[in-house]
Amino acid sequence: MIRKSFRCLICLLMISLLLTSCYDGHEIGEFSYIIIIGIEKGEKERFRFTFQIPLLTMGEEGKGKSEKSAESVTIEAPSLSNAIKLANTDIAKRLNFMHLKAIIISEDLAKSGKIGEYIAPIIRYREIRRNTIVIVCKGEAKEFVGKSEPYSGELISQTIEDVMRKSEETGFFPKVTLNDFYDGLKAPYHALMVTYSAISPGAEEAESKSGEESKQEQQGEGSKDKEKGKSSSEENPGKEQGKEDDGSEAQKEVGKDNNGDYYAGEIPRSGGEKIEHFGSVLFDGDMMVGKLTGFETQMVLITKGEIRTASFTIQDPIEPDQMVTLEVNEFESPETEID
Repeated sequence: MIRKSFRCLICLLMISLLLTSCYDGHEIGEFSYIIIIGIEKGEKERFRFTFQIPLLTMGEEGKGKSEKSAESVTIEAPSLSNAIKLANTDIAKRLNFMHLKAIIISEDLAKSGKIGEYIAPIIRYREIRRNTIVIVCKGEAKEFVGKSEPYSGELISQTIEDVMRKSEETGFFPKVTLNDFYDGLKAPYHALMVTYSAISPGAEEAESKSGEESKQEQQGEGSKDKEKGKSSSEENPGKEQGKEDDGSEAQKEVGKDNNGDYYAGEIPRSGGEKIEHFGSVLFDGDMMVGKLTGFETQMVLITKGEIRTASFTIQDPIEPDQMVTLEVNEFESPETEID
């Protein structure tokens, strides 16, 4: 009888241990989830970090693309861990990097040869996954992160994943993860190639014009005839600025003959998303040494077997005034021979 009671007591104690749940569990609302990190040279400290935090209230009814989708926090610090501690003193919720999607490195920092000093702590940081996308941006990383916005009705994390998936479909830029980036910096047998991105001047110009037009409509300035005249002049800026129009036409001709021979930030387009990914940058060790256009990147990815389909536009050899479009699909991995 005593043995049976003792066994029952032990069983009850063991069952009670299973009822304690997760003692170290946390609620979602306790964290501020970082989606994008931007890093560049600092003015007062060695580095300047920019953290983009999505606003989770975007899912509420009545919200639209015009509403602010994320907030950026910029801090200068000698290291990432120090920047996180400084940010946690100003932000009510603790920063969490479990859902980090992209690391943005400025072009100036990439050319400085200090990338290894920054990447090593990130690799060891347990909350950051190695499948995080790495991008080198033109200009300031702070401005680039601030312009990174989701498509209408999407989260910024979903937008980043969808855009990077285009690498296999177009080949105009490579998809490089944090693990690939770190391996490329340390590997002596191949050169590292990273996505090159920039803020689109065409999208910025279209947005500013749209904002000016809506502001004038609200204020009721000018007559209908003046508004029509202004809209026609905006649609044809070449009539007022002939040089800019000539330059744009020249760019179109170059792109048509070279199948996307542009760098990010140089594509002749208007409207659309503010950020464009086009081309790639090359590293020798931990220093950026050059850039490839979208067309050149496409050629490299084809030889490496990292692109499923690609489109090319070539001049018709029989009728030089006509262009021929080719759709190329990969059926098997390429064979590489080195002499």
